[in-house]
This record gives sequence, C-alpha cells and structure tokens, in this order.
Amino acid sequence: KNATIQFNNIIRDTALANGWAYVDANSVFNDIVTYGYELKRADGRGTGRRVTNAYLGGIFSLDGVHPSITGHAIVANFFIDAINSTYGTTLVRTDEYAASEGDSLYKKPYDPRKIINSWYGRAIQFIIEMFI
Repeated sequence: KNATIQFNNIIRDTALANGWAYVDANSVFNDIVTYGYELKRADGRGTGRRVTNAYLGGIFSLDGVHPSITGHAIVANFFIDAINSTYGTTLVRTDEYAASEGDSLYKKPYDPRKIINSWYGRAIQFIIEMFI
C-alpha cells in the first residue's frame, strides 16, 4: 500500500510539473469500490445502470484485477475527460452503456466457480492433480 502511494505521488507530481493530463486512477477505483458507478452515455447522461467492483459486478474481468470491456470504457472516459480539460481538445467520450451491452461479463455473466465446485469439476481437478 505504501509503495502504491509513493508511485502514485511520483506519477501525479511528474504529470503536474510538466502540464500533462493526469488521472488519479487509484482514487477513481476507490470511489467505485465505495459508491459503485453509474454507466454513462457518450454525452455524459446517466443511464441508471450501475456497476461495482464485486465479483461479476461489471468493472473487472474474472481475475478481479483487469478491467472488463465495461471497465475499460469507464477508464477511457476518465482519461478522455482529463485530456480534454488539460489540452482544450474535444475528444468524444465512449458510450459506457453501449460497451456494457457487448460485455458478457456484465450482461450475461457466467460464474466458472459453478463448474469448478461441481462434482465433475472436482473429478477433473483430481485427474489433473494425478499428473502434476
């Protein structure tokens, strides 16, 4: 945790000292952990559809570390907003709702633990362990 804080401080200080666009991704994800997140259209309108950092909550892939398609769309918009506000550009935001519509981890999540914890999942695991 201390290392993360130190690295984030270096990134922030370097960006600000050079006039670069900056996104505090750690704060963004901490806010999502605390409050969840309402998906937005490209024009910034809310959709009423919420995502969370929970397992199969829409933000992260199955490993719980890497963003899902929906998570990438959300992160992209934070960077687009920072770039636009820093450089006066007009990059178009991505439509997070549309991204979520094509994201099976959000739209129709399947929990692979159902297979792993089933009798045939345990049987497969037993066979694999025999050869390890």
